[in-house]
Amino acid sequence: MSADLCKKKDNKKINAIRATVRVGASTFIGASCPALSDSIDDVLFKGKCQLLAKQAMCYGFRAEEHYAGSEVVSYGQLAGDIDNIAALGKLTCSKAAGCFNQIAKAVKEMRQEQPRLRERYHRSR
Repeated sequence: MSADLCKKKDNKKINAIRATVRVGASTFIGASCPALSDSIDDVLFKGKCQLLAKQAMCYGFRAEEHYAGSEVVSYGQLAGDIDNIAALGKLTCSKAAGCFNQIAKAVKEMRQEQPRLRERYHRSR
């Protein structure tokens, strides 16, 4: 990757986002697929998704700083952000397929697990 969009100060925000994702995964998919919920960090923030997820979060932080206070974005502002946009675009082109496949594999495994979960649920009633 040509440009690292992250700064050391971003680590705290990144950890907060990851914590929010864990809570969301637990809340929305926890009971229906505990295996995916429990491994959401590995699925979204490690392996083939690690660099893309981190740089995407950091692009969000840079964009928040760059466009702060703007109701309407000007061409000048866009021009000033073009290096960040290009860096994230190039990274996305090179990493999206691998990350997608990693997520798809986890979802397929969850779907295979669901019938067993339903059986256990009905037996416990």
